[in-house]
Parts: sequence; structure tokens; C-alpha cells
Amino acid sequence: MQSTLPDIGWIVTSGPAEAACLPDYQSRLSELGIPVVTGLPLGELAALLEQMKMLVSWDTGVVHLASAVGTPVVDIFPGKDFDYCVQRWGPRGTNGHPIRQAGNVPDDDTLNMILGFARSIMAAGQEASPE
Repeated sequence: MQSTLPDIGWIVTSGPAEAACLPDYQSRLSELGIPVVTGLPLGELAALLEQMKMLVSWDTGVVHLASAVGTPVVDIFPGKDFDYCVQRWGPRGTNGHPIRQAGNVPDDDTLNMILGFARSIMAAGQEASPE
């Protein structure tokens, strides 16, 4: 599968819940060179996630699949019942980084936390890579 994947910096995945708004996002993201990946069978999605340096996502099944294949994740949860949700459904292990999002849209604090975890994950990946 690796040889068929483009060498890209970002991808966006979507599922049935996003179907109505997907065309608008696809056109805008394609202008930026960001592919939107939809409809992958579970095995292909797992293979794609396994090759990624990290995943940033709201808490979805994709987060758990990424965790299962060893991909570091930044997992965004709603502020309401954050501690309970993270304890019950949060990513397990040292590669999971849960973040509390205060409102419906990420605020500056949330974005800064995401950026901080992303920098940390990427720096750890750089240290682990052979030169």
C-alpha cells in the first residue's frame, strides 16, 4: 500500500455524518493540495493510519484505530464530562494525548494545546528516525 500513497503533509478523512458538507470542503481543501479520504475499507484505513506520523481528530473510531496501529493521536473531547469521557473512551498508552475543547469551535487555548502536542510528537519522531 505504501507505494500507492501520495507523499503529503495532511489528509482529511470523513464519514457518513459529514456527507452533506463534504463537497464544499473537498473543493476548498483540494485548492490547498489537501486530499480528502473517504470510503476506505477498514484494513486500508488502518494501513494508512499506520503510516502517518500523527493523527489529530475529535474522538471518533478513527482515533481508536490509529491508537491500535501505534500512530500517536491528539484526541479532542468536548469540555462537558471531559474527565469521565477520557477515562472511559480516551486513547490508551503513551501515544494518546487527550485535549479538552471548551466550546463547539476550537478556541486559541485548544489550538495551542494541539500545536504543542503536535510539536512534541514530531520532535520525538525526529529523534527516533535514523539519519
